[in-house]
Amino acid sequence: VVFPDKVYIAPGTDYNLTCQDDDAELLRIGRDFGLVDLVEGKAVSYLISNANKEDHAHEYVCEVFKPYAEGSYDFAISRVEVVDLCEGYICPDYQICEQENGSGDVSCVDSPTPTPSEGPDDIAMGASHVCSVFPDGIVQSFDGAAQKRHVQCSHVLAADLMPNGDYTNPWFIYATFDNHKERIALQSLTFYVRNKAFEFQRGWLVVLGGKKFPVKEEEMYFLPGTGCSVMFQDKHLQLSCQFFEAYYDGLMSGHIRLKTLRSVTAHPRTWSMVGMCWDGVSDWQVGGPGRRCAQLPSPTKPCPDTQQCQKYAASTPQWGLGVWAECSAGPVRACSEMLCSGAPVLNVRERCTLQQAARVMCALKYSTPLNGVDSHCPKKECVWKKHVLKQGCPQDQPPFDCK
Repeated sequence: VVFPDKVYIAPGTDYNLTCQDDDAELLRIGRDFGLVDLVEGKAVSYLISNANKEDHAHEYVCEVFKPYAEGSYDFAISRVEVVDLCEGYICPDYQICEQENGSGDVSCVDSPTPTPSEGPDDIAMGASHVCSVFPDGIVQSFDGAAQKRHVQCSHVLAADLMPNGDYTNPWFIYATFDNHKERIALQSLTFYVRNKAFEFQRGWLVVLGGKKFPVKEEEMYFLPGTGCSVMFQDKHLQLSCQFFEAYYDGLMSGHIRLKTLRSVTAHPRTWSMVGMCWDGVSDWQVGGPGRRCAQLPSPTKPCPDTQQCQKYAASTPQWGLGVWAECSAGPVRACSEMLCSGAPVLNVRERCTLQQAARVMCALKYSTPLNGVDSHCPKKECVWKKHVLKQGCPQDQPPFDCK
């Protein structure tokens, strides 16, 4: 019986709930067993018109009767949710949110009536709320503080147990760290959205349902059942979900941007918001009793800042908003910690990764293009792409085309 387990319908819209079985002789769909007339054929549809929660958010039963005796009856159940998934989904000024009934996938599409550009005194002059992970275990949280975290395995980076007051739709982002080339590095990002788990792994590998999910550069893909889309662009795996965006450089660093309007104030934190991105104290590790990660002792004080590290401080486009909107704390702290560990200078890989991460973090805060030039990275982009790809699991179809 082909009948969806779960269906998402936008309020006020129409949707045909369809059930199909190639061996069927008679079928019917109803909100209970046996209360609807049977229909002859291989498929049957149930029209939900002007959808609303009270009348239509229920479980529906598809019953199938077949012409032979053994196994002549079968059924399947589908749960219909009437919900506006575009609520809280932020799109650029020139686009609007569009929800696909059925799968619940949401995306930004060009608006038929473009929004006029906002003036200099408007809130568009503010910044977005971004959390960034830099090499050597430095996390610059949403409040702008840069902390050295002695991470050893998987930790909750950011989560909201009740976004917009909805406890049925929590989201989680887990960060897994390892020791990569003698540096603490972000090995992968794991996402849990709408009861679905998927992962970004080192080498720009996307894993969904335990299988590799191939992507091509600058092409958008929807991840079934998650309401999220993914693409590979500007040397980053980029994820867009209902409440957040995520970016992974495929090697050591990553970023989370909350999907809220650009603001002139720091993001208010509620009890449901947890993880290292929300403060410098909490550390929710993944695993049950007896499976805690080994922890290194915290240093008594940060490593001293050096003039050499100031060059990694990205220029903040708008001053006066507060520490949370600045672009320097994380990359400068990461540079200082790496130099403090004994190396007199950073190597080429570390310089490139750090400079790129600093630039991308600031671009995300102020909605500027991500395709900037990093002077510490190889001039030929394919050289860097091939290097990153080799650090991860083998891929038959890499996300880029370099000869």
